[in-house]
Amino acid sequence: MKKPVFYDDLVNDISNLKKKTTPNYRALSKKYYAGVRNQSLDEILEISTYLLETGKWVEKLIAFEFAFQKRKEYTIQTFDIFEQWVKKYLKDWSDCDDFTTHALGYLIHMYPELSFRLKNWVTDSNFAVRRAAATSLLIAIKKRNQKIINPFSISNLLMYDSHYLVQKGFGWMLKVYAQYELDLVVTYLKDKHHEMTRLAFRYAIEKMPIEVKRYLMSL
Repeated sequence: MKKPVFYDDLVNDISNLKKKTTPNYRALSKKYYAGVRNQSLDEILEISTYLLETGKWVEKLIAFEFAFQKRKEYTIQTFDIFEQWVKKYLKDWSDCDDFTTHALGYLIHMYPELSFRLKNWVTDSNFAVRRAAATSLLIAIKKRNQKIINPFSISNLLMYDSHYLVQKGFGWMLKVYAQYELDLVVTYLKDKHHEMTRLAFRYAIEKMPIEVKRYLMSL
């Protein structure tokens, strides 16, 4: 895999940052993306893959940002590359959430039929991949996309997951879903509250009206 021409300069800029904060890293991403923005989607994804291969968190953040900047050029086949990234490069909740709530989530919204492939992730040995099965739906849910897989199908599959960050992940998905389909989520929680962990349950009801939260907590 060919090293991007700007890579050494990027590494130096990262090293020389006085304040190593996420906003400053995103500013660097914007700076270097400006120099390659006219390249094709395939070329940008190749650059991103090189950055992901380093395994360094900052470079992964920049890789995901580069991919997101090309979102209007995604095709349904882009999912195959993104799925490879999910399986190979997502190692923690921060990787998962950055990628799935931007580039991957946008792709799912563009091609909602892809959302049904998320079911294949719920048994992966990597908790970040299992969490991604839920968080990848957040953009589509917020945009009221009615063609995606029923979010409850994903939460049902993750219901008994042993990892607390997966529990938080699908609880977060239900919390967002409740902002648009409150009655549906309330009914679901009434039916499932004995099966759900309290962690996922609390996440799901966090943004609900206070009287609804009180009712559900009393169950």
